[in-house]
Amino acid sequence: MLGALFLEHGFPAVEDAVVNAFAARVEYALTTYVDHKTELQEALARTGKQVSYVVLTAEGPPHDRHFTCAAVVDGEQLGVGDGGSKKAAEQEAAREALARIGADA
Repeated sequence: MLGALFLEHGFPAVEDAVVNAFAARVEYALTTYVDHKTELQEALARTGKQVSYVVLTAEGPPHDRHFTCAAVVDGEQLGVGDGGSKKAAEQEAAREALARIGADA
């Protein structure tokens, strides 16, 4: 309906309705923490690039593993992270990659 009103009467006629309809979602997006992996993926998507994560090392017994992972973009290792799980190591690698490409972490 908003689309039809927009096409018929222009944006000023539907602006208040659109702003009110999405205000809660905009507020949530502005105030909610997004993880580093998501931030990196979104930053790279704006330039048409993708990130992949590679496990460099996995050490220790199965119940107490320690992982080192790398964030790789276009064949280049942009960040390396360590953690007690693959996910934690990937988060650290993404945080380092974000800092390297100059995106807000």
